[in-house]
Amino acid sequence: GPKTANKAWDYLACTEIVHPIAANNVSDMFPPQTWSVDALSAGCRREFHAAPRPAWMPRSMGMARGAAHLADATSHVIFTNGLLDPWSAQSVTQNVSSTLVAINIPDGSHHSDLGAPPNPDVSEADSPTLRAARAQQLAILKGWLEERATPTVAVA
Repeated sequence: GPKTANKAWDYLACTEIVHPIAANNVSDMFPPQTWSVDALSAGCRREFHAAPRPAWMPRSMGMARGAAHLADATSHVIFTNGLLDPWSAQSVTQNVSSTLVAINIPDGSHHSDLGAPPNPDVSEADSPTLRAARAQQLAILKGWLEERATPTVAVA
């Protein structure tokens, strides 16, 4: 149920997906809240008897040395960012290469490009920037699939 899902997310936020996001209620809609590793560590120890691993996610996703080195770990990724989502500050917001692509939606929220619950279904009410981002995603994916479907011929 919802309580179990929330608890699971809290555990992940303690141990693997550490998000150093504060709020000030000036440039965001959230009540003022500072963020520190010490405060997170205390809460994680109290709740789960666990310690945060802030470096785990960047290391495991090939981001420990920053986005410029992402190609060392992966390829063919579209990073879609709703710029109204505070988490977009931690995302890849510029193209790293032709196959590590960033699509930014200025008026987009968290997961708004997915068009799935709890977000509204894809509709004509979607903003032009959201519709353009979805079209760009499809075009990129179709291009990658076509590249993979075309057999390569070895030249002797």
